[in-house]
Amino acid sequence: MRVTNNIASVDEPVQANVRTYSMFSSMEQIQTTLKENYVYGTTCLQMNNNLLCCLKFDFCIMDEASQISEPLAVGPILLAQKFVMIGDYYQLNPLVKSVLAEKKGMGLSLFEKLCKTHPNSSSVLKKQYRMSEDILDLSNTIIYHGVMMHGSDKVRQQKVEFPREVNSMLTWLEEIKKRSVTFLKTDKVILSLKLKERQRFKYKNFIEAAICAMIIDNFKHCGVEAKKITIITPFLDQ
Repeated sequence: MRVTNNIASVDEPVQANVRTYSMFSSMEQIQTTLKENYVYGTTCLQMNNNLLCCLKFDFCIMDEASQISEPLAVGPILLAQKFVMIGDYYQLNPLVKSVLAEKKGMGLSLFEKLCKTHPNSSSVLKKQYRMSEDILDLSNTIIYHGVMMHGSDKVRQQKVEFPREVNSMLTWLEEIKKRSVTFLKTDKVILSLKLKERQRFKYKNFIEAAICAMIIDNFKHCGVEAKKITIITPFLDQ
């Protein structure tokens, strides 16, 4: 059963299993519904929901625990006899807007604290089944200190397949197609602009957008489907 106050916020395939407090007209209906369900799904922010506050669970499984601040993580744990936390504090920590709160330790998740305080109670999953060899080498060098391993040779050797060969006549673009990881430095291009023009690039970088468009256009001409291409940017304006 999925517990929430807003059905519209839940993915459509799951909405049939959603229950909100407003759906019930009596406490008896609530108790009957709770007795008929054994697995509940919700967010940490919903732990004060009237459907949950009177329950005691056998287990609490907390996903993405490294992104949950300590106060939010405590609530669900208190409702369970045992808890399991799943996360990766090498990647993302709790988002804290207050500089003072960050300095006071709010940016450190309960998950990370417990992993470091009780190492014998934590397990590290070292095999991965998503990244090719070059991408894993990069992750191991920057983040994981070389402990991550390939769980599948097929995944390790995977590369982008180009059904058609279309030469772009640009050396850097052809090099991208040969590698799994490429870094393109654009700082010299931006520094060559006048100061007034550079100030426009705080949240919108038209040069990098144009480069992305060139790469996508070439990939599509080489037969790569658009739905297999993803662009990630830290700013919404970009």
